[in-house]
Amino acid sequence: MNQRLEKLVLFYSQNPHDAFINYALAHEYHTQNDTQNALKHYQYLTENRPDYLPTYYQLGKLYEQLNQTQNAIDCYNKGITIANQQNDTKTKAELNNAKINLEIEG
Repeated sequence: MNQRLEKLVLFYSQNPHDAFINYALAHEYHTQNDTQNALKHYQYLTENRPDYLPTYYQLGKLYEQLNQTQNAIDCYNKGITIANQQNDTKTKAELNNAKINLEIEG
């Protein structure tokens, strides 16, 4: 386990419901190709902190990596809806572009 992951696991053990810690931990697991743990933390966020917008792009990309195209599209769509609610046009555009690119490739 690298130092960054060790620190994140420690922070997580102290505050397992913190959205940023879950997101950072998921992202770190994803970069280390530990998709099972990455999915666990991203899905925790979508279920318990659905307003945490950064989750949807990263989770969608993970679904793409796992060849789960429909899950990725659904994830992007959910993120687009939340971005609309939050008036976050930049994130909405990023999610929409990811979805369109996936649909074109698929």
